[in-house]
Amino acid sequence: MTFKIFISFIFLFSSLSWAQSSSSRSSSKRPWLLSNKSDAEAAHRFSLAEWLDTKNRNSAMDMWLGYNTNSNIYEFKLGLNMNQDDVSTQVGGGSAVQSGSFHSYEGEFSAYAKNVGLTIGYHDNNEEHFADTTGLFNFRLFGKSMQTSHLTLHYGLRTRIGNGSTSYRLNQQFPAATMQLYLVDNFGAYGHYRKYLKVSESAFGETEGNEWQYGVFIEYGRLRIFGNIFDENQSSVLNNVITDINHKGSKIGIQLYW
Repeated sequence: MTFKIFISFIFLFSSLSWAQSSSSRSSSKRPWLLSNKSDAEAAHRFSLAEWLDTKNRNSAMDMWLGYNTNSNIYEFKLGLNMNQDDVSTQVGGGSAVQSGSFHSYEGEFSAYAKNVGLTIGYHDNNEEHFADTTGLFNFRLFGKSMQTSHLTLHYGLRTRIGNGSTSYRLNQQFPAATMQLYLVDNFGAYGHYRKYLKVSESAFGETEGNEWQYGVFIEYGRLRIFGNIFDENQSSVLNNVITDINHKGSKIGIQLYW
C-alpha cells in the first residue's frame, strides 16, 4: 500500500513539473498579453493612418481614370504621307555604299474603342521594288485619345514583299511604343520606336532590325499636317556574311481624325 502511494506521488509530481516547464517555454516565446485573439482584432482594426492611405490610393486612381477616360467610345484616324528615302548598304564590314534616293507613298488607318485599338498600314515602294503591309494591336497606357498627349504600346507584324530581281518575303513581328506630346494647343512633337524581331528568310538569312521616327505636327481641328524623320536599320547574316541596310529619310503627310 505504501509502495502504491509512493508511485502515485512520483507520477503526480512529474506531471506538474512537465506542465510548468511547458508553460514557461510557451510564455518565453510569446507573452500572454499578445494572444491570438489580440492579433485577430488588430488585423481588422480601422485606423486613421489606414484611412489616409486608402484615400490617397483612391485619389490617384480617380486622377488616372479622369485623365485617361474619353467620353467618346470610338475614334478613327486616316493618314497619307510621302516618303523620301536615302539607302546605304554595307556588306561584310566594308564601306557603306549609297544605293540612291527614292520616293514612295504610305497610308494607314486606325480604329480605337476606348484605350484599345487596331492599325493597318500599306507602304508602296515601287522605286525600291518592295511593298509593306503592317498590322498593329495598340494599347494606350496614358492619354484620352489620339489627339491628346499620350503613351501607347504596340505589338505588330510587318510583311515586306520584294518584287525586283530578287524575290523575298519578310514576316517580321515587332514590339513598339509611341509618345506624343502637345507643346501648345495645336502643335506638338511625336516619337515612335520599333524593334523588328529576328526571322529567317532564304534571300537574307537571319534578319532583324529597328526603326526610329520622330517629328512635329500642327493641327487645324480634326486635320493634322506632320513632318517626321525616320531611320530604319536592317541587319542580316547569310553564309556567315553580315549585310547591313540603312533607310534614312523624311515623311510629310496629313492625318484626319474623327
